[in-house]
Amino acid sequence: MKPGDRRSADENLLALVEDQASKDFFRALDELLLRRFVEQERGTALQLGCYTTDLTDGLMAKIKGTGKLVVVDPRVPLLDAVRFHMGSRHPGRLFFKSDHTWEKLPFDGDVFNAVISNLFWDSGPSREGLLSELYRVLLPGASLLLTVFLEDSFHEFYDLYSETTAKFDLLHLGSAIQAVQGSHPGEEKMLSLLETSGFSLCRATAVDRVIEYKSSKEFVGSPLVKALWLPVWSTIGGDETDRIFWHIREAMDRYFGDRPFRLTTRIGVLSGIK
Repeated sequence: MKPGDRRSADENLLALVEDQASKDFFRALDELLLRRFVEQERGTALQLGCYTTDLTDGLMAKIKGTGKLVVVDPRVPLLDAVRFHMGSRHPGRLFFKSDHTWEKLPFDGDVFNAVISNLFWDSGPSREGLLSELYRVLLPGASLLLTVFLEDSFHEFYDLYSETTAKFDLLHLGSAIQAVQGSHPGEEKMLSLLETSGFSLCRATAVDRVIEYKSSKEFVGSPLVKALWLPVWSTIGGDETDRIFWHIREAMDRYFGDRPFRLTTRIGVLSGIK
């Protein structure tokens, strides 16, 4: 990544921390995880990824006594924002690490009594690989709590994308659209992946979250879109991305007029026991 691209990516990440719509989106998902997190008096939990301070705050409210929390995120701007917010609270019990690779977590096996991750875990190259790593670092009997975008997420956007590529004779991009759509698994597939990775008592609960955008300008300017989703969606069109998005915006404003554009995200809340 070029230095200018890195600065732009960091700015988009920091915008998530300040943007109210982004904070509301993640807080709702954080709450789904926190409801399922069992209070602990000892041991160490691992939080993989941080979008807001709320998940870390919520976990530390449930981690008491000598219990500890390690927060890992290679995205330094987000990690620093959470670290700054937490300040010197919980000395000796809350730790932050940015040195992280997807292929191998920087921990020994059988270390954590819980792993919690809100969406971030699924941004790596291999779900199967990271689930195996999470299984490795968990203690026997420890719990796994994750969220993931499920099948049917963003279907309104993919419909507009498909219509635009058909209209401008870019049908060769159809397979790329299907590939990105197909990267959002169904509930049964995620349960199967958890079980194949060795987890037992697996559960997957689906929750729909709808985000409304008043115009195409608000949509493309959204920190959620710019920081999280646009980098993935841009892999579909490659060099044609700017052209395609211009026409998607035009179609969005034409079809919806004064009505908001509604974007559905279907969130899977996943759990399992090692």
